[in-house]
Amino acid sequence: MALSPWHTLQLRLDAYVDNVWSEPVELHPWTGASYAEGGGPDPARAVIKTRGVFMRPGASNTGEAAGQGRMIDSKIVTSDVWISIEEVKMIVPWQEWRQGDRIYMPEGGDWYEITYIQLSATSRPQIHMTYLQPGD
Repeated sequence: MALSPWHTLQLRLDAYVDNVWSEPVELHPWTGASYAEGGGPDPARAVIKTRGVFMRPGASNTGEAAGQGRMIDSKIVTSDVWISIEEVKMIVPWQEWRQGDRIYMPEGGDWYEITYIQLSATSRPQIHMTYLQPGD
């Protein structure tokens, strides 16, 4: 079956976005509903290593835009960051990525917890996350 012109364009755009902005992402399955409840690694599911685009809207609120000639109070954004990732790069079906699972971003050395997954009509779900402070 041939792809529609729209779908072909979508695939090209996804490839371009991933080639330019994606970075390594690791999914670490976790037991327990949230970091506050403890839990631990889930041995029934494998760690998945793939690539995704890390989205941080509001970067100016975290001090990253301080180079624009203004002083900004630096804060840690604790929510509303996400990974934009093509379904095929999720390795397993998106349903296996669960709330409470951990995401490790090797380039920054940061850990996050999945809060929810927002599905997409373009087969590029957004995995919303909360930053885990060191020691959490």
